[in-house]
Amino acid sequence: MSALNDGFKGAVLFVFMWLLIVSLTDASWYSGLKTFEGTTEAVGRELFSNYVFQFEVIAVLLLAAMVGAIYLAKKEAGK
Repeated sequence: MSALNDGFKGAVLFVFMWLLIVSLTDASWYSGLKTFEGTTEAVGRELFSNYVFQFEVIAVLLLAAMVGAIYLAKKEAGK
């Protein structure tokens, strides 16, 4: 039974890896991305004008991750 499970896991891993490689090598999804000028001012203007909502969502997620990491670190230090 274990050999059957290992074979199934291997097949699933192979399929996912194949899909990942195919999706990364087919760069048609990349053509719609905007390119920025090389200055930090241009990147900052773009970030705070067109991508404010995405920036705020990521900031909240990072804050939650930091609070969770602190909570887990304090919990283990108190043992």
